[in-house]
Amino acid sequence: MSVMTSKTMIRFPWSKAALLRSFVICVIVEAGFFLPLLVSFVDVQDSFTFAYLTAPLTTIGLLVALPLLCAIVQLVLLESVFYDINDHYVMIKRGSITPQDMTISYRNIEEVEVYADFIDKSFGLSSIKLTSSRISEEAKDLAVIRFLSNKNSQELKNDIIELCHKLGS
Repeated sequence: MSVMTSKTMIRFPWSKAALLRSFVICVIVEAGFFLPLLVSFVDVQDSFTFAYLTAPLTTIGLLVALPLLCAIVQLVLLESVFYDINDHYVMIKRGSITPQDMTISYRNIEEVEVYADFIDKSFGLSSIKLTSSRISEEAKDLAVIRFLSNKNSQELKNDIIELCHKLGS
């Protein structure tokens, strides 16, 4: 898989904190769901070998392997995202298996919003959401540039708004 890049992506790259976010969320989910399940399974077993050797190794394996897998999947997803702003439009492409792309002219952009949920805020991440009446309900999720640092999100938003004022109306 070749990684696409643009001048915009070089200037405003996605934050590496997105990988840490994915890792931490996976650990929290794992600690809340898988570990209690494993502990209840160990209680059922009467075997000394299982309870004192296999269970701890399985637990350590799960604590390390699943969060790493989550981070690797997040990296693959992030590497399959492309975004660019130029003199005419904003272009966003996403996906390697089922690629989707969207091109929005500056004169069609109605609002540029920087937002972050609680989890993103705690990792210093935010996203840019572009709204336009020409974007269908199904495609609204595609009109989002995710996992930028707060500083990069604000700067990119300002650049898009400036281009909208200059080139849009």
